[in-house]
Amino acid sequence: MKKLLVPLLLILTLAAGIAFARRTSKPTHIPRTITYLQTERNVDGTLFRSVTVVRKVTASGWWTHTTPAGVNDPDDCFAKGQLPAVPTTPLSAELPRKQFLGYEVVVIPSKVLVSGVLTVTGEVWYSPDLDELLKMVKIDKNGIEEFKSEATDIQLN
Repeated sequence: MKKLLVPLLLILTLAAGIAFARRTSKPTHIPRTITYLQTERNVDGTLFRSVTVVRKVTASGWWTHTTPAGVNDPDDCFAKGQLPAVPTTPLSAELPRKQFLGYEVVVIPSKVLVSGVLTVTGEVWYSPDLDELLKMVKIDKNGIEEFKSEATDIQLN
């Protein structure tokens, strides 16, 4: 019995230490409000719709997306969730960098293949400082910009 007591105490102490470390080292995010203009186009390139979306992110990583009518009403949000504790986008040193709304962004080209056929191309502008996509453009196989989401304002809270 004594042989089991020491290893058991070590395991319990280690488990308690890990649990305490996880509880006290919560991920921190930069609290912010980002306003995006999102546009969608028809197949012929004409404007289908344009909408303003407000994204609010708290220090704990919880976020909501609302349209201006529901900016201050959490019940009126159309999307919500929690950001991961660390950035999830791997960055290559060869990717081009630009300044956008006061932040350095990495321009990441994107291609979507469906059954081996190129269906969508475009790019995303990712801010490592905010761990946030500040611009996303999708171009269909005919070269028409079918969707664009672009930050127009960033406020740190």
